[in-house]
Amino acid sequence: MAANRGELALSFHHRGYNCAQSVLASFGDRTGLSEREALAIAAGFGKGIGSGEELCGAFGGAVMVLGLMEYHSGREPAEEKKRMYQLTCALEERFRQRFGMLRCNELLEANRGPERPCGALITAAVDLTEEFINTMEKSV
Repeated sequence: MAANRGELALSFHHRGYNCAQSVLASFGDRTGLSEREALAIAAGFGKGIGSGEELCGAFGGAVMVLGLMEYHSGREPAEEKKRMYQLTCALEERFRQRFGMLRCNELLEANRGPERPCGALITAAVDLTEEFINTMEKSV
């Protein structure tokens, strides 16, 4: 699945699903979510959360994947929250290094052209998330 995950995410997007849905649904084999569950959870997070053009939906989907794969409910809540914030910030830094920003409207404005940059954002979010999680798994 991993080699085709970006293509799978793009296929969701081409079928009309938002960026967050596309990223989250492409990790179903890793998160344990069914396609329906992933699409439902991320339904309101497209185009900058509810079309508000704030947080990039592709990055939002990546954060959902990270939480589903890395959150440990058996740990002390305050410590786990701190750990998850640190992981999210590290993933955010990778996304910012690649694109320079996280806001949907700024990403769209910076990448004007005949096609919206969503496909590139989706595949990058998938790749960055997978690389990040694989790196974490190797360090454990």
